[in-house]
Amino acid sequence: MVNFLEPAKGQKAFKVEVVNLFGGGGGLDITQYVSSLKAYSSLDHPFMTLSCIISDEDAILRNGRIDGDRALAVSITDGAGETIDGSFHINSTKTAMVNGRKALGVELICMSQEHIYNSSQKVQEWKFKNNPETCTNIIKYVFGKYIKGDLQINAFSSPAVNIDIPRQTPMQAISFLLERAGGTGNNMFVLYERFKSGKPKFFLDEVSELAKAGPKYRYVMTEYNMTGAAHIIDSQYVNGDKIAKILVFGQESGFDAHSMLQQGYTSKEYVDIGFVNKICTFTKDLTQPVSMESRQMPLVSEIGKLMASPRETRTIYEPRNDDETYFEKPNLEDAYLKPKTSAAGFLNKRVSISTYGCVDIGPGDIVEMVYPINTKDPDRPLDPELTGNYLVLAIRHSVTTNGEVYSQLELGLDGQRG
Repeated sequence: MVNFLEPAKGQKAFKVEVVNLFGGGGGLDITQYVSSLKAYSSLDHPFMTLSCIISDEDAILRNGRIDGDRALAVSITDGAGETIDGSFHINSTKTAMVNGRKALGVELICMSQEHIYNSSQKVQEWKFKNNPETCTNIIKYVFGKYIKGDLQINAFSSPAVNIDIPRQTPMQAISFLLERAGGTGNNMFVLYERFKSGKPKFFLDEVSELAKAGPKYRYVMTEYNMTGAAHIIDSQYVNGDKIAKILVFGQESGFDAHSMLQQGYTSKEYVDIGFVNKICTFTKDLTQPVSMESRQMPLVSEIGKLMASPRETRTIYEPRNDDETYFEKPNLEDAYLKPKTSAAGFLNKRVSISTYGCVDIGPGDIVEMVYPINTKDPDRPLDPELTGNYLVLAIRHSVTTNGEVYSQLELGLDGQRG
């Protein structure tokens, strides 16, 4: 009789407290009332979110003085011994009626505390208007001054950018700068928050550079979770090896040609408009950037390049004062036309998997998926369509009432295998 493990069981009990918004303290331990706890982070959203559902009859809301001025301090340890913890502002609450009565369950919806600075501040930095600096330098300055968070910048942008946006919030200003660096839509640069070394931290990264990294974790489809091979993987996971079996698998999209074309993945163009000397130049880039796999949809790409429209699907226009004796040229095309993979490229392959808690994995990481061909042959080879490295687009860490920790990953791939 094989003694199967319980790998999802957290190696330490999770904990949830209601605390003061800043500085902690005044904690009310509500762990025993928690029925669901989920932390979510994504390349598409700069602020991490937290959902906590508690069994309540108003007592916790009253005793914890939950009125928008409080936060949740959480700590989660997965079955491999990795721990994440942080404090999240209680942004709103949600209840539902059951049989005409108020439900006993209350959902506390939380966000990173830095979102308060973002929504209340306006960017007042006129100093960049006639003294432009690179996009990443301005983003780092705006982020540090107005959002007050810890930002790690791994992206590089060469264009100098004029900024005069005093009525925008910091994140609106940063979005503007990212669009200037990479066109509109899903940008080649992404600003997001994830857990690093167990703590929430913000990142500004370049998508193509993220995709080139080696895998941090291996996820294996065993098909039968009670086989000897599955038991070996469970033992390895609990011992801290970076491997876990896939509990639930779903492929959301084999391809998405419309989104890929709409985002200008097959072709893009830069238009430099000088309104002083009345000179307009057009620069096309018909190369398709690929960072992880082979070029995708070659026929669709060729048709996209032969469009009847005179402008490409993604064209960035740069109207500027071209009297360069006084106004520095922005040089946006240097960053825009470089062959980098934008986030739009990863629309082509989307896979969702659920596994045991892997709280040290976050959006922007690369993971490997091992998926055998679906036949009865015990020595069957790996499926080349699904096996390989993937970019983590989003991840949700969750813990159950009995302390089991799971992770749900949304994975993306920018190429077509085979």
